[in-house]
Amino acid sequence: GITGVSHQLEHMMFKGTMKEFPNPGYIDLLLGRFGGENNAQTDTDSTSYYLLLPSDQLDLALRIESDRMTEAAIDPKQLVAEKRVVLSELEGDENSNAYFLYENTRAAAFQYHPYHYPVIGTKWDVQHFTREQVYAYYRAHYAPNNATLVIVGDFDTARLLSRVRELWRNVKPSVVPRAVLNPEPAQRGERRVDVRRAGSTAYIEMMYHIPSAPGPYLPALNVLATALTDGRTTRLYRALVESQLATDVNAGANFGIDPEVFDISASARNGIATSTIEKALLAEIGRVQQEPLSEHELQQAKNQTRADFVFANDSVQAQASRIGFFQTVTNDWRNTNTFLQKVNAVTAADVQRVAKIYLTGNNRTVGTFTPNGETPNPQADGGGGHSVHYHPVRQKTRALAATPIARLSGHGGVFGAGAVAGSQAQEHRLANGLNVIVQENHANPTITIGGFVRAGSINDPIGQFGVGSMVAEMLTRGTMTLTSQQIAEQTDFVGARLGFSAGRERIDTGAAMLSENFGPILDLMADTMRHPSFPADEIDKVRGQTLTALQEAADDTATVATRRLYGALYSTDPAYRHSPEGEEKDVATISRDDLSAYYHHAFRPEKTTLIIVGDVTAENAFTAVEKAFGDWKGEGESFVEPMPLTTSPRGNVSAPIQVVMVDKSQDDIAIGEVGLSRLTPDYHAAALMNLILGGDEFVGRVGKRVRDTEGLAYYAYTAFAPGLEAGPFVFRAGANPQNVKRAVASAHAEIENMVAKGVTEKELSWAKDHAIGGLRLSLATNAGIAALLENAAFYKLGLGYAGKYAGIVRAVTKDQVDAAARKYLHPDHEITVIAGPPVTELTTPAK
Repeated sequence: GITGVSHQLEHMMFKGTMKEFPNPGYIDLLLGRFGGENNAQTDTDSTSYYLLLPSDQLDLALRIESDRMTEAAIDPKQLVAEKRVVLSELEGDENSNAYFLYENTRAAAFQYHPYHYPVIGTKWDVQHFTREQVYAYYRAHYAPNNATLVIVGDFDTARLLSRVRELWRNVKPSVVPRAVLNPEPAQRGERRVDVRRAGSTAYIEMMYHIPSAPGPYLPALNVLATALTDGRTTRLYRALVESQLATDVNAGANFGIDPEVFDISASARNGIATSTIEKALLAEIGRVQQEPLSEHELQQAKNQTRADFVFANDSVQAQASRIGFFQTVTNDWRNTNTFLQKVNAVTAADVQRVAKIYLTGNNRTVGTFTPNGETPNPQADGGGGHSVHYHPVRQKTRALAATPIARLSGHGGVFGAGAVAGSQAQEHRLANGLNVIVQENHANPTITIGGFVRAGSINDPIGQFGVGSMVAEMLTRGTMTLTSQQIAEQTDFVGARLGFSAGRERIDTGAAMLSENFGPILDLMADTMRHPSFPADEIDKVRGQTLTALQEAADDTATVATRRLYGALYSTDPAYRHSPEGEEKDVATISRDDLSAYYHHAFRPEKTTLIIVGDVTAENAFTAVEKAFGDWKGEGESFVEPMPLTTSPRGNVSAPIQVVMVDKSQDDIAIGEVGLSRLTPDYHAAALMNLILGGDEFVGRVGKRVRDTEGLAYYAYTAFAPGLEAGPFVFRAGANPQNVKRAVASAHAEIENMVAKGVTEKELSWAKDHAIGGLRLSLATNAGIAALLENAAFYKLGLGYAGKYAGIVRAVTKDQVDAAARKYLHPDHEITVIAGPPVTELTTPAK
């Protein structure tokens, strides 16, 4: 009757306390001043609250957690608004066909145990929570004897423990109710779930019951999952993706306090039936049961697990999360330290044994999603997962985006002084023009390589939209001396990552590795960038994966809203109008000659910058790059730099575009206009203005009003997305159709108010502190440092931008911020796009 109450309570814990933090939003305001990251997540077994702050603000974090453990207000009016927010979150999840399948399959796998229910709860229960129910649950479960406090970072342990004891001295333990849960009985036969609704991509999900953590078989099951899908050389990847049956496949052994599931999921390539994928899946499962992993496969899985653990040590947040997870789920945080030892002790016979015991037909639940033909195409709408958050978890805009590898291991951001004590970034240009920037950081034995080539989708010829993105993907699919599989083997075996991705104005390079593997991975990167062979069979695979992804994109409300907005804003400029992924009709006909021509125009040493951050000396890094790239010479003519945008296209706010999409629960709203370039002199003033308007989702005016006060949307924010040319200003929100008109009206009201009245000095002071604090915290990982250096190099801001940033921000005046609002915000001429269920009284639905 109260499924989802843990998650609802998680949201309410940010809504003020009865003691030290009395006002809703006060916690976000305080943490935001220091650029802090503040979020929470609810999972099947626990709720986690996590904060990332400068070390001199640790006491604030401790005071927040000690106070809200017993003093949360859980105000009835706030609960009414926040229930609407949670319903919006739930409806946003329901928009994803993959998530919809995941929850349906899980519900069939667990028929008795509470794991049957979605973490977020059923819509009926969320709608009917009472304050009494939520508060009673809070009083019953939020006690120090039911909690784990994990702190990782820069502090004196003895003094810290003394302060913890002081703050929690008067927080009394309680008798926490332990419900006797109905255990899930042994499954006695295969169960099947067939889900059908609008969509164009088919999905399959397989779940097998496994023991609880820390069961003796969990390390072997972890190795099994890694050996099946972690990398392009693994068994299921080869059987499904390389054979062109699926576009992706994933496997994982879920660690739970109670018995959980081993989960395998795959997205079908366009035109492939789930029955075909299922047959191939079962054949590989049968093979792993009959043929033990080779010594190479076994060692590769162990190497990858070790690399993942070492990469996590690059982030204090990741370390804290891992320690808290092991303590909560296994009841002993020391398993964090011993898990790798247990993995290293796993034998091929152990893996074969657990496959035979657990991956059986009688223990299997199979879920399939089959499009019913009601709608055309879709985007990768993400696989299922069972963690839900207070704050939506999103990638940052391109203006603050990290290199591709940052998505693997850490935070993107802007570089600041003190990134690595006693070390400065060093720059060196090879004779052929290739630029190299190195930042030493010997705190962790890992290295991140970022960088870019100055070419992107704006260089895609008309009729070949998507060619740049395909070239980036093809670089790791074969060279003059290595096949696609040989390239993958070199990275997979040592747990390294290597990839390329095309944006609008640049192609990003990314790699991450243990420092012991720096030389071989750098050489491999050089080979893929310098000698791609574009083999015909790999072109077919990439084309098929791209077409399926484009079809998935057309079923994702957020992607549809974004692409329609770009199309309207840049209707006269094809270079910026189309997405980097391209268009189906073009991708279907791009030839090998087209790929080769684009490559030779784009990939040249003088247009390339490499960023190397981590456990390597600058001298050794420069020497290695010289050896790998020094004799590289460009061929043919380079792309001509694109002409600057000379106009600022405007829309008509009275005629919003509505894209009706079948079988969706929530609408995505995108409102925007062409904004500014990153190189514009008033960029920092505009960025601070946006931060106050809605760039910070929980303190900014738009987010606070639309989500926090009115409870109309799970997410609501504003953003500038500048590039070398003028990128858009956008307002984004996801809302129930009944709330769309109010959300749009509230956003417009706040934008109009910003133009008319500007900001206050108090708001500006907060925004400056937030920006500077966020810069400091963005340096938590090698990837974050690399992201800053990449952006500084791309926009030619200079290595000195690091030390100048705080001074630049502090010098911005209120008049400059107000002028930026009047210059870049034009509420009467913004274009509005609504994608999802129909909204009455908006406009005639677009086809």
